[in-house]
Amino acid sequence: MRMEKHLRITPRWTAALVLGAALSFTPAVTFAETGFVGDSALTTGDVADPAKDSVVPNAGQYRYAKEELAAFCHFGPNTFSGVEWGTDYGTKMKSATEFMNQLTSMDVDGYVRSIKDAGFKRLIVTAKHHDGFCIWNSPSTEYDMGSTTSKIDVLEELSKACTKHGLDMGLYLSPWDIHDKSYGNSDGNADNYNDFYDKQLREILDNPKYGRDGKFVEVWMDGAKGTGQDAQVYDFERFAKTIKDLEGDECVIFQCGLQSDVRWSGNENGLAPDTVWNRVKIDGKWDPKTSDKMPWQTENNQPIKDQNRVHAGDPNGDKWVMSEADARITSGWFWGQNKKTPKSLVELGNMYFGSVGHGAPFLLNVPLNTAGSVDPEIKQRVDEFGAAVKQSFQHDLTRADEKAGRTAATAEATSVWKNSREFAPSMVLDGKDDTYWSAESGTGAQSMLITLPKAQSFDVVSFEEPIQNGQHIKSFTVSYRNGSSGKWEEFGKGGTVGAKRLVRGPKVTATQVKIEVTTHDNTIPQLSEVGLYKAAKPFETPSPVPEGMETIDNEQMKTTGNWNKESGTQFVSNTGMWTNVQGASAEFEFTGTRFSIIGTKDPGHGDMNVYIDGKLVETVSTKGSPRSTKTTLYTSGTLSNTKHMVKIEAKAGGNGNAVGIDAAAVLNNGEVGMLDFDETAISMDEESTYELGITRSGGSKGALDVTVNFEPGSAVQGDFDTNAQKVHFADGETHKTVTVRTKRNADGAGAGQNGQFTVTMTVSSPKELVLGNSSVTTVTIIDRETNYTKAKLDEAIKKAKQNSFNAGNATAESAAKFSRALLNAEFVASRENPSADAIYDAMKALREASDGIEFRKDLYSEENPFVFPSVVGQTMTMEGELGTIKDDPATDSNWPMSVKEFQGASGGKVIDSIAQNDTLTIPFKAERAGTYKVVLRYMSGSNTNKLVWADAAKQDPVIKSGEHAAGNSDGNAFKTVEFEFTVLHPGASKLVFTGPAEKSPRIDKLDITLTGDGLTSFGAVGLAGTGGTIAPEGFVSPTSEQPVEFTIAPSEGYRILSVTKGGQPVEVPDPTAPMEVAVTADEAATADVEVKAFFERIPAPQPDPEPQPNPDPEPQPQPDPQPQPDPEPQPDPDSVPMTPLEPATPVAPEQKPAKPAKPNGGLPQTGDPVGIAALLASASAAVGVLGAAIRRKR
Repeated sequence: MRMEKHLRITPRWTAALVLGAALSFTPAVTFAETGFVGDSALTTGDVADPAKDSVVPNAGQYRYAKEELAAFCHFGPNTFSGVEWGTDYGTKMKSATEFMNQLTSMDVDGYVRSIKDAGFKRLIVTAKHHDGFCIWNSPSTEYDMGSTTSKIDVLEELSKACTKHGLDMGLYLSPWDIHDKSYGNSDGNADNYNDFYDKQLREILDNPKYGRDGKFVEVWMDGAKGTGQDAQVYDFERFAKTIKDLEGDECVIFQCGLQSDVRWSGNENGLAPDTVWNRVKIDGKWDPKTSDKMPWQTENNQPIKDQNRVHAGDPNGDKWVMSEADARITSGWFWGQNKKTPKSLVELGNMYFGSVGHGAPFLLNVPLNTAGSVDPEIKQRVDEFGAAVKQSFQHDLTRADEKAGRTAATAEATSVWKNSREFAPSMVLDGKDDTYWSAESGTGAQSMLITLPKAQSFDVVSFEEPIQNGQHIKSFTVSYRNGSSGKWEEFGKGGTVGAKRLVRGPKVTATQVKIEVTTHDNTIPQLSEVGLYKAAKPFETPSPVPEGMETIDNEQMKTTGNWNKESGTQFVSNTGMWTNVQGASAEFEFTGTRFSIIGTKDPGHGDMNVYIDGKLVETVSTKGSPRSTKTTLYTSGTLSNTKHMVKIEAKAGGNGNAVGIDAAAVLNNGEVGMLDFDETAISMDEESTYELGITRSGGSKGALDVTVNFEPGSAVQGDFDTNAQKVHFADGETHKTVTVRTKRNADGAGAGQNGQFTVTMTVSSPKELVLGNSSVTTVTIIDRETNYTKAKLDEAIKKAKQNSFNAGNATAESAAKFSRALLNAEFVASRENPSADAIYDAMKALREASDGIEFRKDLYSEENPFVFPSVVGQTMTMEGELGTIKDDPATDSNWPMSVKEFQGASGGKVIDSIAQNDTLTIPFKAERAGTYKVVLRYMSGSNTNKLVWADAAKQDPVIKSGEHAAGNSDGNAFKTVEFEFTVLHPGASKLVFTGPAEKSPRIDKLDITLTGDGLTSFGAVGLAGTGGTIAPEGFVSPTSEQPVEFTIAPSEGYRILSVTKGGQPVEVPDPTAPMEVAVTADEAATADVEVKAFFERIPAPQPDPEPQPNPDPEPQPQPDPQPQPDPEPQPDPDSVPMTPLEPATPVAPEQKPAKPAKPNGGLPQTGDPVGIAALLASASAAVGVLGAAIRRKR
């Protein structure tokens, strides 16, 4: 008898599971090669099916297990307030309703479509979180969207979108309700909240406008709850009956006491343990009145590496409660300004492999933002994740593919149930979940043998149990070999299988794959599907030892002192060792030119000394968080091609000083060396170029050739130059560059979103050349339309204004460039509808100008004085340390006046200990008489301190003398005080600050602004943005005989966009040619007249269609290399996420080669924007402390 196939079956690419932690790539014991049975030896008569288990999944659980992917949507008041649990609404902060009044519209259509297209099968919406606010119009409370100004029914909007796009829905309705007064027992009524909660269930589940076509497939009850007096005893049985009555038995319920269908995996990192049983043992003594835990026993929990124990289930359990692994795509569950950076594809891939890959559905939170939509960066990461899953599993290498020239694989097994073809080995290759191979017996190990007609390369092995019959397999080993007489090599091994299991490892080539399984209590093993796949690049498992390098395992090293042995698949060759004994050492000998030490980074680890040939070359820190194994701790420079002795020594002992060693990777290829890209991740703007460096290390003997390829990902051929480039290294050359080119895509396929592609290398010659772990670079193209907006331009301007860059504290040239860029950015931001190109140019120029600031180092002098601002509103910064100090020893009381370095000072220094008669002299020049506002930034530990100043010229002073109090009681705090300088007439002189009897404070800086008050004469002011010039620039005084003639000229590739005089537009005769504007003395008689000029880039002509790439490109011409020193030995840096405000910053690779002196300069001059937070991130995967037995939720 067969289970009726009435459930939805998903595409085969979703059937893949990846074993992340349990991997091993060392030779396995050779299995027996005889005794396998194929289909031809089986009979065709009817036989009784193997008996099913007494505990099997219900229809809803089976469906969810096969769907694999679900999305969470956290949205509510916490989205606007920035908190995760809304415990303080209406008390320590605004009410939830006030926060939700900020929601004025929603745009969830693209959000839902993206989730659906990425392969997610359901969207679970937080209709009510712990704060109690309802994001629908609830008849049972006024704490809902119906009470907000917009009255937007968020749940209804999401339901409409899910119905439109065919995406199932789940309902998250938090049992814990901080707001409603009926919650808990404080009012003496234990059941009124249960009435309230049940009523809310009914008003959603019984309303056809909520859910996909009015239906929900899952109801999610969070395990967090109030305690003490506020604790509530939930009526789970009543809730479950309501849910099943309204939604049917196929609607699964997350954590509903004895009625639970789904349980928490035990962590919020998207990981299930190596062993996951879907059955749980119910605690017969469980009582919701006395226990905060769920009713299943948890003694059989399993650890996950670097985490607490998690729920593993029980193979003898009396109820099927499937495990679900949830995680966040960002650092928080709710969207927030400081927690909106999406995790990297590698992180998401590891979660996928650790959840779906271990038999548990993956529930990934994708939050909505305050605009009621999804951030472009988050949406893009969802798209990329879906694409990586699809790409990884779209081609099963066991299946025939005429285009690929591949014929189907065959299957054999060690035994078959009743020798019947109905349960033949071939059933695992038919793509049907309701057919399966069954062994005759569960005694001992049983094996499945897959034979490929010709060798295939793969890195993922997928297999599934027919869980409609139950779950039996408790352990497995996957092996492979190339050729029927070859030696079996172990590919991976692990615990349970369940709905899906994927074993992921380094790419191997084989003609046969064997899966050996053992079962719990000798139950009969069964498999429904087996597949072989090649993972997409973001989902590949990188090996710490590049192909072509030799491995020296820790067990081959000679040790002294006490080393503790470790074992497990988290180590190279399944072994490792650690010590916390000072002076304990490990030595190995090798012949070659370069080596790396592979080991463990951990918060409790310390320093190790590395000796090469008896000489200490470096002390390396092995401290790191979170803990990571198979990590490169140290990489040598290029060594002589001889025998070397390496010693690793624990520098210190005791807690916090451990050192963990796994293996060494050795390069011994006759001094040919190895190649790595200088960066493994970069971001580029559209229509830009980047010179990507390639470093040759470990030898440079002989010529070599490689082809650099540009491979599509989410970015397609029209987004970048796909032409391959051949790169030739001559004998002795150690560095080259290749040019990466992106294109402008304003409205073509893929427009409106960031895209990614990869740059890879293929060896042409010689064959001994090794490609290092940094031989693949991921390029993210920053989409101009979505990333360069007025809002982000405003953020960039705000940030730039916080930096007081001007000619007082910076070089004149860099300060002028910054001033022009800021002026231009403000002009673009003031326009009604500036184009994305204009915003991009403005942000790019502002970023480059900010990064290009060169701070003034020379002291103010008569030849190069401090210049007072000459334009009304303009500020110049007078840095105290750039003046000339003179100490009077008679009054310093052993505390002489000095320039002192001080953290937090604007120039990093302050003038310290200004005692009586000590002086600080500032040569200055002032072009205009008038009043100047002064803001002094200082430090003082005495309330009587004051600042006293005077002009050095006593007879005809330029500046009026004065004094102002500048005291404080806290000598370590920076303070500011505001007063005025009065310039009596234009001129140059020296400003002298003299310490009074009360002494002066520490002086950091004085920000001096021309106010316009007291001006006795006026003139013309020339100002220009970027892309052109105005001459003269700044303040100029016209005369009755000689007006000021301003010449405005665009730079090459630009044209004049706008010219104004005194705020009024001036006609531009020819935007591409220089023009002149005059200001007469009469026009400037009563006020300054500003002449402003702005420019825009001339649009480039549309390029011709890209030619087809040359299948055998010629070597690209390379500049003559500069002599490069051997790379310095350095510890391996941790992988670093992209800095949010610097999307062009390269990411340091896991095994980055030592870099030569910058032969290719810095980042490309095309630049990237300031203020675009969270474009890439690789937020780092935080390993949180897990809850106990129930879900300790957000």
